[in-house]
Amino acid sequence: SEVISNYQAQSSHPGLHSASVPGILALDIYARDTSKILTGGADKNAVVFNKELEQVVAVLKGHQKKVNRVVYHPTEDTAITGSFDTTVRIWNVPTAQTIQMLRIHDGPITGLYLHATGDYV
Repeated sequence: SEVISNYQAQSSHPGLHSASVPGILALDIYARDTSKILTGGADKNAVVFNKELEQVVAVLKGHQKKVNRVVYHPTEDTAITGSFDTTVRIWNVPTAQTIQMLRIHDGPITGLYLHATGDYV
């Protein structure tokens, strides 16, 4: 509580996700390049943001409902997102394209983890 009150905002980037449906619901950081931050939003998109350059690297569009789980692959420039639309998507970040879409649940994706080897979702 006292320690938290000492934190200060270094910067703010309100334009990462749509202003009509605000909200960042999930966040992960690329281990190989910690300047890249992956966020999932209530606006149905995932966004990769470079905090050093203060620029959006990629907007990952394709989910039909809010993106509430995100994982950045530890060694590849690949993002994995889970959504309330019941799908998991694997993305190539440089092209912002879906590599693969997994329909493995009947309900919303509420958890998403990557095995330590980076080979299994």
